[in-house]
Amino acid sequence: MFKKLSAVACSCITVLLLLLSLIGGAVHTAAATLDEMTSTAISCIMSHEGSYGSVNRNDCGAVSIGKLQWHAGRALGLLQSICYNAPDLSQSILGSTLYNEILSSSNWNYRTFTVSEGSAVATLLTTDAGIAAQDALAYSDVQGYIVSGQNKGLVSEGALVM
Repeated sequence: MFKKLSAVACSCITVLLLLLSLIGGAVHTAAATLDEMTSTAISCIMSHEGSYGSVNRNDCGAVSIGKLQWHAGRALGLLQSICYNAPDLSQSILGSTLYNEILSSSNWNYRTFTVSEGSAVATLLTTDAGIAAQDALAYSDVQGYIVSGQNKGLVSEGALVM
């Protein structure tokens, strides 16, 4: 129920931003910066997708993890980044088997987690290293989409955030 209410609220805010951007065409206001749009979009996505420790052990045949619910190969890439940046911590939380699989795998298109693997990954995702890796990846991903929209001619901040 909370996610549905959040979705409605986020949609209403986005529509309001779109309307204000249309109405405000003649009014000269300070434009939102790329960083502000990126942060707003991440907050909106997170309100619908998950939190730092979110793990969907089987999301249509593969795992989805983290605050933006990175799926399959993207989940693997995020976990590889955390393991490379904090190897001792990662191995102690994940155990040798899962840790070594993460580092040696190249395809997680059909990888799902057991309950214990999901719990271990959730713990790793909520460490300082896990949070930092998610923040960096979220910022890069979302800002890339916004810049792509700008390159296609979108100028409405509300549309770019959405």
